[in-house]
Amino acid sequence: MPHINTKIADFDYTQSQWFKSAMDGKRQWSDAYVSESGMGILLCTYSVPIKDFNGRTVAVFLADVTMEDATVLLNNMHSGFRKSAIFTFVIQIISFLLMGFIIWRAVQASRRYKEEMVDPEKENLIEQVQKLREVNGRLTKRNQELAEKVAELQRRIAAGPQQSDQHWFG
Repeated sequence: MPHINTKIADFDYTQSQWFKSAMDGKRQWSDAYVSESGMGILLCTYSVPIKDFNGRTVAVFLADVTMEDATVLLNNMHSGFRKSAIFTFVIQIISFLLMGFIIWRAVQASRRYKEEMVDPEKENLIEQVQKLREVNGRLTKRNQELAEKVAELQRRIAAGPQQSDQHWFG
């Protein structure tokens, strides 16, 4: 840990949980507490780590928020929730319609490309080549089977007629 001046007005903030959590790379809200200024203000502290280019935490940014301000913020958020929910819904509908339009345009462009750029003769030749490959595969398999039968017949001829094979050479 780098050198840290830990004494500010006789308060060692390095021992506070908000500081330790931020130095560990975590953002954190503290529990509510009464300020030590003697004014009896109820506060919460929000702390955020500040990192260098290597990802190391080098400082801590914090903000003390009075509970009065937090209450006002929460009330504003709650009353604005309906407005933001409607706004979010409208944005989602617009996004959905935009995606549909983009997909429709892509399908139309694909059809135009196929109509304009694809040569029917070339497509027919491709189909014929695929059929010829299938026929060639079947013929190759059949030729292999026949070659195995010829090899078997050659082995039998080389071995001569056998007693058990009555139909051999008639």
